[in-house]
Amino acid sequence: MLHNFYAEYLHIRIRPLVKTDLEYLRIWRNDKTMNQFLKPIDEITPEMQKEWFDRECKDPSSYTFAIEEIKDLNRIVGSVAIYDIKGKTAEAGKIVVGDPAAKGKKIGYYALILAMYVGYEKLGIETYLGEVHEENMSAKTNDLRMGFIVTGKHPFVTGGFELEMKLPKKHFWKTHDFLSDIKVYECNEPTEKKDMSGYKVGQTGRFSKTLMQSDVYNFAGIVGDFNPIHINSVEAKKSVFGKQVVHGMLTASLLSTVIGTIMPGESSIYLSQELKFLKPVFFGDTVTAEVSIKEIDREKRILTLLTEEFNQNGNKVVTGEAKVMV
Repeated sequence: MLHNFYAEYLHIRIRPLVKTDLEYLRIWRNDKTMNQFLKPIDEITPEMQKEWFDRECKDPSSYTFAIEEIKDLNRIVGSVAIYDIKGKTAEAGKIVVGDPAAKGKKIGYYALILAMYVGYEKLGIETYLGEVHEENMSAKTNDLRMGFIVTGKHPFVTGGFELEMKLPKKHFWKTHDFLSDIKVYECNEPTEKKDMSGYKVGQTGRFSKTLMQSDVYNFAGIVGDFNPIHINSVEAKKSVFGKQVVHGMLTASLLSTVIGTIMPGESSIYLSQELKFLKPVFFGDTVTAEVSIKEIDREKRILTLLTEEFNQNGNKVVTGEAKVMV
């Protein structure tokens, strides 16, 4: 449901989920390599993700949080939830840490503790229940370290078994000696901020897309750029790249996707964009556009943005700077 609970400890913050987080969640949930122990679902479209968010906002038995790494990355890196709340009992989990740069920092472990702490202290929950696939060693180890007790198991839909677990409040407090250092607070401002207070330096948005031959040919037809290096495989072999490459402006257009729909989002107006093309992008490459806030002019309502793009190998292919009005 809609809520205004925040919690922080060390380098982790959990906060209310907002619309600008949805594209991250959709990309991460569609990544099959990260979801082998989750219930299988079809490819999630933006429309499906929005419908899910609308249901979550109205569900009084579910509290979903965005997870932020606030020391080095300063951005959303995943999500966690307490859900199926029935009186003083609830389930805890649905942890997704999708940002590759957030791996190996115990973020999922601490984020789940923060979410459960909010439930214990603010929602009157006394006992958490959980489920974890017995072959998911990292999640199982985390749950046991948190104090969960295995109470049974049942078959999982795609094979193997899920362990059923339980964590009473008294056991939770007894297991962790740092809980008094957790900062919990409520923010009564609307979670969808309409003023400049919703922006901070380092805030980042991303969008990824695999660019295929059909994308290049469609782009060429729309803009009229039929340079053989893009649309003629025979001629492209004679070039310095040895094969066809994606139009630079098609690659760069993914930055507009981030700016217009994710960060800053729908309220933004593009003012300028500087670009440097560092490496070629080939058919089949997956490009991730990343936009980060560099400077904020609150009086003029203008953001200066670092705009970069990376291929699937982590190589930077485009860099530049943009200005937008919000």
